[in-house]
Amino acid sequence: MIYYLCYISTANIDFNEHMLQELLMKSRKNNQAVNVTGVLLHHDSSFIQYLEGDKQQVVELFERIKKDLRHRSVYKIVSGTSRDRKFTNWSMAFQHLTRKDILDITGYKSFDSKTLTQEFPLDDKHPGIVLLRSFMKSTLNNFNTAL
Repeated sequence: MIYYLCYISTANIDFNEHMLQELLMKSRKNNQAVNVTGVLLHHDSSFIQYLEGDKQQVVELFERIKKDLRHRSVYKIVSGTSRDRKFTNWSMAFQHLTRKDILDITGYKSFDSKTLTQEFPLDDKHPGIVLLRSFMKSTLNNFNTAL
């Protein structure tokens, strides 16, 4: 069984594009080392992150995240177990990258409804998928309302 955890938080600092890219690269390296996958979404000063992997590794990572001074109001939204990973091939989603930057990041997924519908059926009610769709609906003006 795969353990998953999703949380939200608010940034204490103004993350610029460079800072987000550094966060992405460091997090991907650290997560790969402990076999944790998932997705991190950022919009304005809000973050939502879904993590999945071994329970001990995910819980320890979440405890470190809660102590990170770059954000506050860290709230766990949902956690539980699943038979399989939902974001095995996902990195972290964020915007304002050049096309070349995107192509250079292994596992990068575009932040759009087409990606979600191709990888996850509309009837998939897994909490991570539901939260991702909800976040996308509330932040993207051109999001497909069928999700």
